[in-house]
Amino acid sequence: MGLAKYLRLVRKTADLTFAPANVEQILKIISETKTGADVLARFTPHLRSGRIRIEGYPAEILDKLRAAKSSDQPVGASFVTDGKAGTIYVDLSSELGVLAPFLLHEMIHGLDEGIWDLARGNTRERGLRMLASEKTAFATQHRFLTELKMLHPGLESFLGRRYSGARILHEEMTEAAIRQLYDLEAA
Repeated sequence: MGLAKYLRLVRKTADLTFAPANVEQILKIISETKTGADVLARFTPHLRSGRIRIEGYPAEILDKLRAAKSSDQPVGASFVTDGKAGTIYVDLSSELGVLAPFLLHEMIHGLDEGIWDLARGNTRERGLRMLASEKTAFATQHRFLTELKMLHPGLESFLGRRYSGARILHEEMTEAAIRQLYDLEAA
């Protein structure tokens, strides 16, 4: 089945401009797209086994993150691992339309064994591993957002109004942009 036909079949009317009541609402939005459903199929076993958890940021960390960002930059999500278990933290007070692409991005990192290997202390070629993981995560996030915007036509204008300064929500990130964003030196 082609992408356009798939998107017509699963067209949803959920309002993505409100904060979710729980993580499951974010996962439901992710599942609406072909890209999201594919990532969820690979990610769900890790979630069910407890290898990776998804939870809201602790309040004190969220306050610090908000203080460090401008109002047109969302906090989003982050993946943390010790090499054995992992947690994806999300800002559950952010809107669904922002959280879904950020959570999907972090799910890609959770599926990347290279990131787990770095956490276990293997820092050989750290910059290249980080860059490769970010390139994959941003490419998948961009594909997902493109599909989600087709399902929810108002999402693009909402993101443009609310988060105009968040390049990662509006453009396909090039390698140079990713290197700059994460201060990764050229190889």
